[in-house]
Amino acid sequence: MAINANSAADFANNITAQIGNPHTTGAFTPDIQFTTKGKDVPDKITSIGLTVATAITKVRFGMGRPDAKNRAATDEMVTAIADHEGKHRQIFEATAAAALTAAQRFVGTGNTTAANKALTTDLKCAANKQHEALDAQEGLLSVDAGLKVTKKASGAKYPCPAAAASGPKKP
Repeated sequence: MAINANSAADFANNITAQIGNPHTTGAFTPDIQFTTKGKDVPDKITSIGLTVATAITKVRFGMGRPDAKNRAATDEMVTAIADHEGKHRQIFEATAAAALTAAQRFVGTGNTTAANKALTTDLKCAANKQHEALDAQEGLLSVDAGLKVTKKASGAKYPCPAAAASGPKKP
């Protein structure tokens, strides 16, 4: 996303207005395969998979006429944002891997509800807590009159979702 600014301070102020807060999203789609006993009654889980999709906003300087010092501070912010968004992606990957490992204990059982919860509600809550903690440390950039870029808490909230009522897909 291109952010237009004539100074580093303008750039910092326009970031949140342009990309929102919070701005990191992920979608987790469980794939629980199971055999049935009778009409759609799970017998045994045969495999568990998880698809993870993320949307990470990349920021760049668009248009404007900053002087060399303001442009350097803007470039520093662009680099800091890329680093920060990379940390959000790592959170998605790590929490998804942990949830998939936890859900694997249900293979061979008929407990599709618990397996689905581990891959939806529990996973989203674990990821959201980590995203919120990251943004509480470095979720907002600012620049002072001397053009020093600082990171501070953004106040972004990532609430834990309510328990999902959906079940697994049929085999």
